[in-house]
Formats: sequence, structure tokens, C-alpha cells
Amino acid sequence: MTVETATRPSSVVKPLVNIKPGMKFKAKKRVTDVLIKLQDNMEYLVRFDEAMYRAEDDAAQRKVKEGAAEKKPPMLCRVTMLDTGEQGVIIVPMLLEKDLNRVYPDNGYVGGFFAIQKVKIPTKGGQTVNVFQIVEIEEDAAEETVDAQPVASEAEKPAKKSK
Repeated sequence: MTVETATRPSSVVKPLVNIKPGMKFKAKKRVTDVLIKLQDNMEYLVRFDEAMYRAEDDAAQRKVKEGAAEKKPPMLCRVTMLDTGEQGVIIVPMLLEKDLNRVYPDNGYVGGFFAIQKVKIPTKGGQTVNVFQIVEIEEDAAEETVDAQPVASEAEKPAKKSK
């Protein structure tokens, strides 16, 4: 990523660095993270850059209502959005965390490409339940529509033919 410098207005304050007009820079290290919130009914094409981790807990800044159950800090994960190249951190809902850890133990999802969609499903009681649809995708298929079928269990797979 290359960024051209803007012309700096003359001021009395001495600049920290002497920047010549037309100099170009590339990103060296991201100091802060962009928070990417998973919206309902939107598909996200992501690469998991690192393993999920628990946010730091600063109990002194949190206000806990008296008698309320103690909440854990949220689970976070650094990702790259495949369609835009944007890097950031997503708040990982518990269902998404459990599904990824069940299918990809020992952080096996790291480096993988996924299409993720958060869907709200109405229940008979008039409430809604969040469900995550997760499809592992390949780099070629990132722009294609993916119609993935559930993986067959060993009992459902056809027997191999012997030669």
C-alpha cells in the first residue's frame, strides 16, 4: 500500500520529520485495529489471519450491575476481508467460535478463506435466534457463488471400489 504525501500548510510548528514533496510511504505496522462488526444477513468473505483471542479485561472501567452475572470479555480475531483487502478485528460470537473450533481444532481455521453469514431465524415464540452459515472457500472461488453441501459422515459415504 503506497500513500502519497499531501502538501503541508506552512506553520510555526516545526515538523517531526522532514518530508519532501512527492515522497511515498508504505505501511510498516498497524498500530490500531479497525473493528468489523458482523451485520445480519450480509455475507463476509474473510481470511483468518490469527487465532481467536480473548479481549483484555479492564474490570476497573466496566460497570457491572449489582447481582448481574460476571461477563467475560469478548472473543476477537484479526481478519482480512477478501473482497476489499481491509484488515481489522471482528468480535467473534460464541456460536461462530464454537463451530470453527469444532470443525478446525487447534486453530486450524487460521490462514483459511471463509464465507460467513449471520442469519436471524424467527422462533415459534416470536423471538429470533442467530445462526451462522460458514463455508470454507478456495482463493479461485472467492468471487463465485458457493453452493456447498454438508460434508457426508463416514456412514453416508459410498463404499470405495476395489481395483
